[in-house]
Amino acid sequence: MNRNIFLIITILTTFLISCNPSPEFNLNIPPPPDNSWPEDIYPPKIATDTAVPITKEYGGTEAFYGNDKSIYVARMSTQVEAISFFQKYILPEFDSLSSNYNGIVDEQFYAKANGNGKKYFGWVNHRYIFVLKGNSDKAFNELVDNFKYISRK
Repeated sequence: MNRNIFLIITILTTFLISCNPSPEFNLNIPPPPDNSWPEDIYPPKIATDTAVPITKEYGGTEAFYGNDKSIYVARMSTQVEAISFFQKYILPEFDSLSSNYNGIVDEQFYAKANGNGKKYFGWVNHRYIFVLKGNSDKAFNELVDNFKYISRK
């Protein structure tokens, strides 16, 4: 009997640990100064690809690096407004991928999605919105390695 209980507890513990909703990245990095322009925030170049910024029709700026990766940056008045904006304008693209998650964990709003070889990760840092989009794991990892407002745990 004790063995069965131990086995059940072990299985449940393993399951709960594997379902940890915490982001796999360190997002507790101070945000950019309030007087920053998008060009001050995203890297001007990643490897040999120079940033090509496009202003989105709903607000914010997305910098494209080649054909396979981009960084989106937007600044709102408050963190609450940033989360609402993210949910309204950015989540629909995340939801279009086959595997996705969004929510608040440890007072940090973030979303992640992948599918069809694409990998997206976005979060709200105080009143800033950041979104990294790669068309492959390699492209996504280049973004993480070159964007100063995210790091690996």
